[in-house]
Amino acid sequence: MPTRSPLILFANASDPRVALPNYDAILALLNGSPTASRLSASSFFQEDRALFSKRGKAISDGFSRAALAKLPELRFARFGATRAADASPLTLGFERDEALETALLSSDALSASFLFVAPARTFELFLDCLLEVDVVKLCATPDFRTSDFYLTRTTELERDVLRKTLWRLGALFADGSRVDESNWRGEWRGDWVEVARDLGDEVFYWETRALELGSARFPLALLFSRDSLFLDSERIDRVSGGSNDERDAETKKGVVEGSLNEFDAAGNRTVELVVEVGSGEISEEEWRALRPGSILTTNASADDLFLARLDGIPAFRVKPGAYRGTTAVQFKERIGGSLVRRGFDAPEAEEKIK
Repeated sequence: MPTRSPLILFANASDPRVALPNYDAILALLNGSPTASRLSASSFFQEDRALFSKRGKAISDGFSRAALAKLPELRFARFGATRAADASPLTLGFERDEALETALLSSDALSASFLFVAPARTFELFLDCLLEVDVVKLCATPDFRTSDFYLTRTTELERDVLRKTLWRLGALFADGSRVDESNWRGEWRGDWVEVARDLGDEVFYWETRALELGSARFPLALLFSRDSLFLDSERIDRVSGGSNDERDAETKKGVVEGSLNEFDAAGNRTVELVVEVGSGEISEEEWRALRPGSILTTNASADDLFLARLDGIPAFRVKPGAYRGTTAVQFKERIGGSLVRRGFDAPEAEEKIK
């Protein structure tokens, strides 16, 4: 089972092709499939051809949430796919010789990661917003010039502050309730030229958007590696060949579909499989104060495997994720002895839990 893909997480939908109508075309583009030729050079400037064509407003709202400010909508510029080593500022939709800086946003809990690439002024604008500077009013003043207020490189002090606040940019591709310092982290990677050189042949999908305030423009590019965006690598290799039925049959190998029925299709008795996320304690006052969006913590680390019970008996340790748009778990460890006591010995156990 593939790890939960941020593609599904960001789309906030069970089927990425519904929320992301260009899913297959972009996947083909990233994989170098002949079908990618359907995208002409002019297509890369058309938002309706981009992967996140239906997510523009959500991305803009996320940037406002991250900056703790009410900002105009980010305007779409262009999208594309390229090797990191070939991704010059001009390739990514910036000025030819514009100096770019880089941050990595990631979440182990949500299996999500992306690069935030932008000139220093965009990072500095983000910091200004956090410092409660009214950047909309500032940029609207008649004599405003970007060079008077923003630098071509962030300072060491600014980078120190950014390191502590970059996690907020996780709001670009997640609901506000899923963005906090415990599940998102930001890492300052510095000069894009050096980062791109280190990443070399790694293939990225990218979209560039810009915040326009008066006559000032603050662009940013969001980059997703092919492997982090489409985590089912086997499907990437097969995207240009084989029928849908063949691909579906291959994908389903090793997948056990659960149900709430007491008997399966063959008439065999089933057992109840329960996966425990964790446990914790709260006071009566605290649970009465719970509202939609409230966060409950447990006694389990975000890196821990979950405990799965068969008819109440500890049986497996599993990893949570998603499969074909539904929540799922991947078997990782068997808890020795627990199944034998109930007659669920291997390999018969696997047959009885289907």
